[in-house]
Amino acid sequence: MYKCDNCNITIYDNVDVCPLCHQVIDEISKEEEAEVVKVFGASSPYPDVIRIVQRTELAMKLIVFLSILAEVILIGINYFKTPKIMWSLISGIAFVYLLLSLKYWISHDSGFAIKLGIQITLTMIILAVLDHFTGSKGWSFEWAIPGIILFGDAMALFLMMLNRQRWYSYTMFLLYMELLSIAVMVLHFFNKITNIVMPITCIALSSLFMLATIIFGDRAFYREFKRRFRV
Repeated sequence: MYKCDNCNITIYDNVDVCPLCHQVIDEISKEEEAEVVKVFGASSPYPDVIRIVQRTELAMKLIVFLSILAEVILIGINYFKTPKIMWSLISGIAFVYLLLSLKYWISHDSGFAIKLGIQITLTMIILAVLDHFTGSKGWSFEWAIPGIILFGDAMALFLMMLNRQRWYSYTMFLLYMELLSIAVMVLHFFNKITNIVMPITCIALSSLFMLATIIFGDRAFYREFKRRFRV
């Protein structure tokens, strides 16, 4: 066992720094450990820090993998559909920005789904602004932004599978992806997006995931919905 003098807590996990303040910790003596066990028991009275860290690292690896996959697909679309405009280079930079930002935010207290939702929103805004200042060619709304929404849908599924015990905590993120998909379809009806394939793909995939969540989630989904919206 270890003790953090700064937080005045005893740490059961085999870690080098305090999970609260990240200060270097010291190992306690056998006598002190025996006293702690008498009061709190032999098992850790708080969540397993190591398991949480491992899950977070796995989630980041999944995001890196999906980012690379999405960028490869966007490069292919760019090459075959709009070869004169290398907008896929900009989307690649946006994905790098997304990954670096998540890596930085990983130490904050807000939920992982919240971080991802904010970063996806910022990335889409950056792409739209870049499209505007590079001549308003429309590549951001036609391909890049719908591609990022599909990336978000895939991430929602992976995060639910990764954290199966609290999968319902990502339902609001999935609902946000659904709303973004509807927004993309609305843009198509206003002729901001001419290609119907990407809007239909986005709304179909988001709706499919949401329907599956409602059906299989049953009571857990409704409890989370009521808790979030206070209904």
